[in-house]
Amino acid sequence: MGFFLKYEIPEVFQLIMQSLPAGRHRAPPLPLIRIVCSASKDPSLRKPKFRRYMELYERDGLYCRRATVMTPAKKPFYDEMRRRKLEKFICRNRKLISAIRRQMVEDASKVDTSSLYPVERLRLPWQNPTTGKP
Repeated sequence: MGFFLKYEIPEVFQLIMQSLPAGRHRAPPLPLIRIVCSASKDPSLRKPKFRRYMELYERDGLYCRRATVMTPAKKPFYDEMRRRKLEKFICRNRKLISAIRRQMVEDASKVDTSSLYPVERLRLPWQNPTTGKP
């Protein structure tokens, strides 16, 4: 279950892990996984493979009969899958992404940065402190 979420749906994995208290061995409760996964629109969560992993997690918990490890041979496959999913997401949400970018630029232009960079700090050492000229 963890390998599937971490490499096929890293956003969901990240949300689940961020909602757990800090610690070395963190096991998310089944209701948390169900809630986060049901809120996601990722098609990977509708696969029979995911349902099978959920049943195993419900029955066995963190126990795994055969651990899955990321190997150099598997990495290109998962990287390509991630790239394709990202491209599809961008294509489906192009208008929304553009609107968010425009809003971010507008918001950034309204921020008063004068307190972040006082004029005194922008003067060169050889400039006159009162006029700012040499």
